[in-house]
Amino acid sequence: MMPDTIPPRASGDYVTLAARDGGSFRAYCARPADRSGPGLVILQEIFGVTADLRALSERYAEEGYVVLVPDLFWRIEPGIELGHDERGLQQAFALHRRFDEARAVEDVADTVAALRAMPEQVGGVGCLGFCLGGKLAYLAAARTDVDCAIGYYGLGIENALDEAARIRVPLMLPYRRRRRLLPARSAGGDRRRVPRQRGRRDPRLSRLRARVRLGGAP
Repeated sequence: MMPDTIPPRASGDYVTLAARDGGSFRAYCARPADRSGPGLVILQEIFGVTADLRALSERYAEEGYVVLVPDLFWRIEPGIELGHDERGLQQAFALHRRFDEARAVEDVADTVAALRAMPEQVGGVGCLGFCLGGKLAYLAAARTDVDCAIGYYGLGIENALDEAARIRVPLMLPYRRRRRLLPARSAGGDRRRVPRQRGRRDPRLSRLRARVRLGGAP
Protein backbone atom coordinates (compact mmCIF):
# COMPACT_ATOMS: atom_id res chain seq x y z
CA MET A 1 0.00 0.00 0.00
CA MET A 2 1.14 3.54 -0.69
CA PRO A 3 1.54 6.01 2.16
CA ASP A 4 -1.59 7.88 3.24
CA THR A 5 -2.14 11.12 1.38
CA ILE A 6 -3.52 14.45 2.56
CA PRO A 7 -5.96 16.11 0.15
CA PRO A 8 -3.79 18.32 -2.08
CA ARG A 9 -4.39 21.89 -3.14
CA ALA A 10 -3.10 21.29 -6.67
CA SER A 11 -5.05 19.50 -9.40
CA GLY A 12 -4.20 17.68 -12.59
CA ASP A 13 -5.64 16.20 -15.74
CA TYR A 14 -4.96 13.47 -18.25
CA VAL A 15 -2.71 13.83 -21.28
CA THR A 16 -2.12 11.39 -24.13
CA LEU A 17 1.37 10.05 -24.86
CA ALA A 18 2.65 8.19 -27.92
CA ALA A 19 4.11 4.70 -27.53
CA ARG A 20 7.21 3.85 -29.53
CA ASP A 21 5.69 0.61 -30.82
CA GLY A 22 2.47 2.27 -31.98
CA GLY A 23 -0.70 3.32 -30.23
CA SER A 24 -1.04 5.77 -27.39
CA PHE A 25 -1.67 5.75 -23.66
CA ARG A 26 -2.88 8.19 -21.05
CA ALA A 27 -0.92 9.66 -18.19
CA TYR A 28 -2.17 11.77 -15.32
CA CYS A 29 -0.36 15.11 -15.31
CA ALA A 30 0.00 17.42 -12.32
CA ARG A 31 1.82 20.74 -12.67
CA PRO A 32 3.19 23.15 -10.06
CA ALA A 33 1.43 26.45 -9.50
CA ASP A 34 4.33 28.39 -10.99
CA ARG A 35 4.08 26.10 -14.07
CA SER A 36 7.71 24.98 -14.12
CA GLY A 37 9.94 22.60 -12.20
CA PRO A 38 11.88 19.32 -12.33
CA GLY A 39 10.14 16.26 -13.68
CA LEU A 40 8.87 13.20 -11.83
CA VAL A 41 7.38 10.00 -13.27
CA ILE A 42 5.30 8.07 -10.71
CA LEU A 43 4.79 4.38 -11.47
CA GLN A 44 1.69 2.52 -10.38
CA GLU A 45 1.08 -0.48 -8.19
CA ILE A 46 -0.89 -3.36 -9.68
CA PHE A 47 -4.15 -1.50 -9.01
CA GLY A 48 -3.78 1.01 -11.85
CA VAL A 49 -3.63 4.82 -11.73
CA THR A 50 -5.75 5.14 -8.61
CA ALA A 51 -7.13 8.17 -6.79
CA ASP A 52 -4.32 7.76 -4.24
CA LEU A 53 -1.70 7.99 -6.99
CA ARG A 54 -3.36 11.01 -8.53
CA ALA A 55 -3.49 12.72 -5.14
CA LEU A 56 0.16 11.86 -4.55
CA SER A 57 1.13 13.37 -7.90
CA GLU A 58 -0.69 16.56 -6.95
CA ARG A 59 1.14 16.66 -3.64
CA TYR A 60 4.44 16.51 -5.53
CA ALA A 61 3.21 19.23 -7.86
CA GLU A 62 2.63 21.38 -4.80
CA GLU A 63 6.31 20.86 -3.99
CA GLY A 64 7.28 22.16 -7.44
CA TYR A 65 7.49 19.02 -9.58
CA VAL A 66 5.95 18.47 -13.00
CA VAL A 67 4.49 14.96 -12.65
CA LEU A 68 3.30 12.28 -15.05
CA VAL A 69 1.66 9.03 -13.92
CA PRO A 70 1.41 6.72 -16.96
CA ASP A 71 -1.27 4.06 -17.33
CA LEU A 72 0.97 1.01 -17.65
CA PHE A 73 -1.96 -1.40 -18.08
CA TRP A 74 -3.13 0.33 -21.25
CA ARG A 75 -2.33 -2.65 -23.47
CA ILE A 76 -4.49 -4.93 -21.29
CA GLU A 77 -7.24 -2.84 -19.64
CA PRO A 78 -6.77 0.86 -20.36
CA GLY A 79 -7.96 3.11 -17.58
CA ILE A 80 -8.46 0.25 -15.09
CA GLU A 81 -8.64 1.38 -11.47
CA LEU A 82 -9.02 -1.34 -8.84
CA GLY A 83 -9.82 -1.33 -5.16
CA HIS A 84 -7.54 -2.72 -2.48
CA ASP A 85 -10.07 -5.33 -1.34
CA GLU A 86 -9.82 -9.05 -2.06
CA ARG A 87 -11.73 -8.77 -5.33
CA GLY A 88 -9.52 -5.92 -6.53
CA LEU A 89 -6.43 -7.85 -5.52
CA GLN A 90 -7.44 -10.92 -7.50
CA GLN A 91 -8.23 -8.78 -10.57
CA ALA A 92 -4.88 -7.06 -10.19
CA PHE A 93 -3.03 -10.39 -10.05
CA ALA A 94 -4.86 -11.54 -13.18
CA LEU A 95 -3.77 -8.39 -15.00
CA HIS A 96 -0.22 -8.80 -13.78
CA ARG A 97 -0.04 -12.28 -15.27
CA ARG A 98 -0.74 -10.70 -18.69
CA PHE A 99 1.60 -7.78 -18.11
CA ASP A 100 4.50 -7.27 -20.55
CA GLU A 101 7.28 -5.92 -18.36
CA ALA A 102 9.71 -5.12 -21.17
CA ARG A 103 7.15 -3.05 -23.03
CA ALA A 104 6.16 -1.33 -19.80
CA VAL A 105 9.76 -0.20 -19.32
CA GLU A 106 9.64 1.20 -22.86
CA ASP A 107 6.45 3.04 -21.88
CA VAL A 108 8.32 4.47 -18.90
CA ALA A 109 11.10 5.63 -21.23
CA ASP A 110 8.51 7.24 -23.52
CA THR A 111 6.94 8.95 -20.50
CA VAL A 112 10.34 10.30 -19.44
CA ALA A 113 10.93 11.60 -22.99
CA ALA A 114 7.47 13.23 -23.09
CA LEU A 115 8.12 14.87 -19.72
CA ARG A 116 11.48 16.25 -20.87
CA ALA A 117 9.73 17.73 -23.93
CA MET A 118 7.18 19.64 -21.83
CA PRO A 119 8.05 23.36 -21.77
CA GLU A 120 7.31 23.61 -18.03
CA GLN A 121 9.77 20.84 -17.16
CA VAL A 122 13.19 22.21 -16.18
CA GLY A 123 16.10 20.33 -14.66
CA GLY A 124 16.27 16.57 -14.23
CA VAL A 125 13.62 13.85 -14.36
CA GLY A 126 13.26 11.32 -11.56
CA CYS A 127 11.25 8.13 -11.30
CA LEU A 128 9.28 6.92 -8.26
CA GLY A 129 7.41 3.63 -8.08
CA PHE A 130 5.54 1.38 -5.66
CA CYS A 131 5.47 -2.44 -5.64
CA LEU A 132 5.09 -3.27 -9.37
CA GLY A 133 6.19 0.29 -10.05
CA GLY A 134 9.06 -0.16 -7.60
CA LYS A 135 10.59 -2.84 -9.79
CA LEU A 136 9.92 -0.77 -12.89
CA ALA A 137 11.73 2.16 -11.26
CA TYR A 138 14.71 -0.15 -10.72
CA LEU A 139 14.57 -1.26 -14.36
CA ALA A 140 14.16 2.34 -15.49
CA ALA A 141 17.41 3.20 -13.71
CA ALA A 142 19.09 0.44 -15.71
CA ARG A 143 17.44 0.86 -19.12
CA THR A 144 16.34 4.48 -19.54
CA ASP A 145 17.88 7.94 -19.29
CA VAL A 146 16.07 8.86 -16.07
CA ASP A 147 18.31 10.92 -13.76
CA CYS A 148 17.46 9.10 -10.52
CA ALA A 149 14.96 6.54 -9.24
CA ILE A 150 13.28 5.33 -6.06
CA GLY A 151 11.53 1.96 -5.94
CA TYR A 152 9.39 1.36 -2.87
CA TYR A 153 9.18 -2.38 -2.00
CA GLY A 154 9.76 -3.39 -5.61
CA LEU A 155 8.31 -6.84 -6.16
CA GLY A 156 10.53 -9.21 -8.16
CA ILE A 157 13.80 -7.26 -8.19
CA GLU A 158 15.52 -10.41 -6.95
CA ASN A 159 14.79 -11.91 -10.39
CA ALA A 160 16.53 -9.04 -12.21
CA LEU A 161 19.77 -8.60 -10.28
CA ASP A 162 21.84 -8.72 -13.49
CA GLU A 163 20.32 -5.36 -14.43
CA ALA A 164 22.26 -3.71 -11.58
CA ALA A 165 25.46 -3.68 -13.65
CA ARG A 166 23.83 -1.19 -16.03
CA ILE A 167 22.78 1.33 -13.40
CA ARG A 168 24.68 4.62 -13.56
CA VAL A 169 22.26 6.93 -11.73
CA PRO A 170 21.31 7.36 -8.06
CA LEU A 171 18.84 4.67 -6.98
CA MET A 172 17.14 4.03 -3.65
CA LEU A 173 15.14 0.88 -2.80
CA PRO A 174 13.23 1.24 0.49
CA TYR A 175 11.57 -1.92 1.83
CA ARG A 176 9.22 -2.73 4.67
CA ARG A 177 10.51 -5.51 6.87
CA ARG A 178 7.08 -7.11 7.02
CA ARG A 179 4.90 -6.92 3.95
CA ARG A 180 2.30 -9.53 3.08
CA LEU A 181 3.02 -9.53 -0.66
CA LEU A 182 6.82 -9.24 -0.37
CA PRO A 183 8.73 -12.53 -0.82
CA ALA A 184 11.50 -13.26 1.66
CA ARG A 185 13.96 -13.38 -1.24
CA SER A 186 13.27 -9.82 -2.39
CA ALA A 187 16.31 -7.54 -2.37
CA GLY A 188 16.18 -5.47 0.80
CA GLY A 189 13.56 -6.29 3.41
CA ASP A 190 15.13 -8.30 6.18
CA ARG A 191 18.82 -8.03 5.37
CA ARG A 192 19.41 -11.55 6.69
CA ARG A 193 17.14 -12.93 4.00
CA VAL A 194 18.99 -12.46 0.74
CA PRO A 195 19.37 -14.73 -2.32
CA ARG A 196 21.96 -17.45 -1.79
CA GLN A 197 23.79 -19.82 -4.09
CA ARG A 198 24.91 -23.08 -2.49
CA GLY A 199 24.96 -21.56 0.95
CA ARG A 200 26.65 -18.31 -0.09
CA ARG A 201 25.13 -14.89 -0.65
CA ASP A 202 24.39 -14.18 -4.28
CA PRO A 203 27.30 -11.98 -5.48
CA ARG A 204 24.91 -10.04 -7.71
CA LEU A 205 23.12 -8.81 -4.59
CA SER A 206 26.43 -7.63 -3.17
CA ARG A 207 27.05 -5.67 -6.36
CA LEU A 208 23.52 -4.25 -6.17
CA ARG A 209 24.07 -3.15 -2.58
CA ALA A 210 27.27 -1.42 -3.67
CA ARG A 211 25.34 0.58 -6.26
CA VAL A 212 22.13 1.50 -4.46
CA ARG A 213 20.85 2.59 -1.10
CA LEU A 214 18.62 0.07 0.64
CA GLY A 215 16.49 1.30 3.49
CA GLY A 216 13.25 0.84 5.37
CA ALA A 217 9.93 2.12 4.03
CA PRO A 218 7.30 3.71 6.25
